[in-house]
Amino acid sequence: MNEGMEMNQNMNPNANQYQQPVSFANPMQQAPKKPMDKNAIILWAIRGVAILAELLFFLPLCVVSCADETKKVGGLQACFGFEFMDEKVKGIWWLIFLFIFLAVIIAVWFVKDMKMFKGSKLTNPLACTATSVLSLINIIVLICFKNEAVKRALASGAEIDFTFGYTLLMIIEVIMCLGGAVCVVMLIIQDPDIINNLGAEFKALFS
Repeated sequence: MNEGMEMNQNMNPNANQYQQPVSFANPMQQAPKKPMDKNAIILWAIRGVAILAELLFFLPLCVVSCADETKKVGGLQACFGFEFMDEKVKGIWWLIFLFIFLAVIIAVWFVKDMKMFKGSKLTNPLACTATSVLSLINIIVLICFKNEAVKRALASGAEIDFTFGYTLLMIIEVIMCLGGAVCVVMLIIQDPDIINNLGAEFKALFS
């Protein structure tokens, strides 16, 4: 009997390894996922609201009414003019800068992710600065547009009401202006070397 057991062990030298307790790693205890950076969330949010603002430009910004006729006026119509009560209403041409500056903001956020710019620490601060400054200009453009539209409506005896789209567009511009400025400050606080090595960073950005 003993000889049979010895022969079995000799024939299967690895038999003892199966008698050892086997431990299975808990998949829930594996390496935790790296939490998303708060700055990254804010930066992506700015990009998203910029695209939303560009889309809002094509929606009605105001409603012009006179007698029994009513006309919803979008951003492009406000820029290049429109027909109302069988008359050609002259557009406010400089409102097109609102569309252009929003397009520039969106382009900046996509260009900064290009491979040639990823090695520089200045890409995010510059993108945030451009967003804040251009959004501030857009806020001024929206205020001036409203004043000019009201003045023209009063001069022609028409009534004008500004839509929720106009209000939402103004809110988004304020958010981008303040958000861009806050992001610049946060990025500089987290990495003061951006300021200390500003010249070298600029050189690395365009080299």
